[in-house]
Amino acid sequence: TPTPTLTPRPTATLTMEQMLFPYTIEGLRKHKFQSGKITIRETLLETKDFTRYLIEYPSDGLIITGILQVPTIGKPPYPVIVMNHGFFSRTVYASGDGTDRAAEFLNRRGYLTVSSDYRSWANAKTGESLYYSGLAIDVVNLMNALPSFKQADSKRIGMWGHSMGGGVTLKVLAIDKRIKAAVLY
Repeated sequence: TPTPTLTPRPTATLTMEQMLFPYTIEGLRKHKFQSGKITIRETLLETKDFTRYLIEYPSDGLIITGILQVPTIGKPPYPVIVMNHGFFSRTVYASGDGTDRAAEFLNRRGYLTVSSDYRSWANAKTGESLYYSGLAIDVVNLMNALPSFKQADSKRIGMWGHSMGGGVTLKVLAIDKRIKAAVLY
């Protein structure tokens, strides 16, 4: 029996543009975002103005943690402000760092606030994030999970971003039309 001779086939070589595409604004616009459920891990603090929860939600196959603060004034569902924290060394960052004071200010005015730890910070799982694209994906997936939390009005969403979180906010504004107002700090 003759032995077949295999001829090598050329392998597809991706261009730099093709490799970077998933991390571009256009690539993120075509990304298949998830919808998931916000799960409360634990109640961290109860005050006269708000209750603070440690939460988790799915994003691109990762479990991402964050902070959800529900105001005590007003009547649910509450308008939502998504809080995007700035850069912190991952070795010292704790959930809520960089967004806690602004969140409390907003809670006292009847806004529900929610902040993602993003992938690789606090207790969130580690994942790819070239040019902060993974962080923006985590924030969009958090917004997709908002309808699972009945006290959140997922039709009234604003966004606040500080430093690196300002960059994340700008990316999200460029790829998602649900944001009604944004503040870059």
